[in-house]
Amino acid sequence: MNNDNALSNKIWRIRLRLRRSFVHNVFLALNSGSSSLKAAAFEFDPGSKDAEALQDVVPIWIASESVDLLTASEEQCQSILAKLVLDFEHKCGIARSDIKLIAHRVVHGGDKLRKPVRVSAEIESQIESLCELAPIHNPIALKVIRCSAVLFGGTPSFAVFDTAFHSTLPELSYVYPVPYNWYEELGIRRFGFHGINHKYCSERAASILQNRDGNLKMIICHLGNGCSISAVGNGISIDTSMGFTPLEGLMMGSRSGSIDPGIIFYLIKQKNMNPEQIEKHLNGKSGLFGVSGISKDMREIEKAAKAGSSRAKLAFDLFVLRAAKEIAAMCVSLDGIDVLVFTAGIGEHSASVRSAICQRLKFIGVEIDSRLNSSDTTDDVISAPESAVKIMRIAANEEKAMLQEVLRAAL
Repeated sequence: MNNDNALSNKIWRIRLRLRRSFVHNVFLALNSGSSSLKAAAFEFDPGSKDAEALQDVVPIWIASESVDLLTASEEQCQSILAKLVLDFEHKCGIARSDIKLIAHRVVHGGDKLRKPVRVSAEIESQIESLCELAPIHNPIALKVIRCSAVLFGGTPSFAVFDTAFHSTLPELSYVYPVPYNWYEELGIRRFGFHGINHKYCSERAASILQNRDGNLKMIICHLGNGCSISAVGNGISIDTSMGFTPLEGLMMGSRSGSIDPGIIFYLIKQKNMNPEQIEKHLNGKSGLFGVSGISKDMREIEKAAKAGSSRAKLAFDLFVLRAAKEIAAMCVSLDGIDVLVFTAGIGEHSASVRSAICQRLKFIGVEIDSRLNSSDTTDDVISAPESAVKIMRIAANEEKAMLQEVLRAAL
C-alpha cells in the first residue's frame, strides 16, 4: 500500500510539472456573491481571437472558510485569497505568476459602468459610490478587488458588472411610476441584476436549441440565494424583476423581494425603527429565512416541510407562487414565451421547485417531463413532448461568462 501511495504521489508530481510546462496564460475569475466567494481558472491562447476558446483549468473553487466577507477584515479576506493561491499551486500546478488576468464580478455598475473595465482608482471610487444601492454586494466586491491587488501585484484586473446586460431595457421597463424628476435628478430607475448569468444562459439555451436566428422569446429564472427573472427577446434583455437595487422582485433566501412600501413607513412611525434596522431585516432576515424561521437554504426548507413544518411549507409555497407570477408577468413584456430556463443553485438543483412552478404555469402550455426533471442532466431540455414551451435546466457558469465578456471587449 505504501509503495502504491508513493507511486501515485510521484505520478501526481510529474503531472503537475507537465502542466506547469504548458500552462502560462491563466485567466482567473473571482465571483464574490452575497453568500460565497467562488473562483475559476481558465487557459487562453493569446493568439486566439475567439472569446469562446477559454479552456477550464480549475472549474470551480469555493472558499470553505465560514467567514462573512461583508464584515470580514481585509486580513481575513487576504487569508482566503492566499489559500486560493496555495490550492491552485499544490492541486493544479498553477503558480501565482501564471495568472495573467483577473476578472471580478461586481453587482451594481449604475448608469455609467456598462462594459467590462480595467480596475483603477477611479473605477474603485465609482464602485464604492454605488455601495448604498447594493449594500450586501458592492462592498464585498470592492474588498476582494483591493485584497487581490495586494496579492497579485500588477496583474491586470477587470470589473464585470451584473447590471450591464440589462442596460438594453426599454424606457417602459426601467422607469418607475414616481415623480419623473427622481429619475432625472437622482437616477432612480430599474437597473436589473444577475445579468452575467442571464446573458450566459440565454446564449447557451440558443446554442443548445441550435437557434441561429436569435429570435426566441426566453424567460430566464435565476433562482439561488438571490433570485431574479428576466425577459430576453432576440438575445436582448427587455425586462427583469430586480430593480433599482437587488432587493426588488422575487422572494429570496434572506431578502424579502417586493413588498408594500407602506410597510416601511409603518415600521418607522409605529415601531420607531430606523432605516438601517429596516434594511437589515429586509436584506438579511426575510425571504425563505424570515417566513420559515429555519433557514435561507431551500434544501433545508424542503426537508423541514416534508417533516411537517407548516412554516417551511408556507415558505416553499410562497417562493413558488411569487416566481410563477413573475414568469407570467414577463410573458406580457415578451408578448409570449418560447423557452423557460431554470438556473443557479435552486433553479439547477431543486426538482421540486421546478415542478411546482411549472404546475402553476400549465395555463400557458408549460408541461414539464417528470423523469427528465428528476435526472441529473443539466444544459438540456426537460419539458414534456406536448409542452408548448421548451423548459430547460442550465448550469450557471458566471466565471467563464465574466472572462468571455472581458475578452470580447478586448479582442
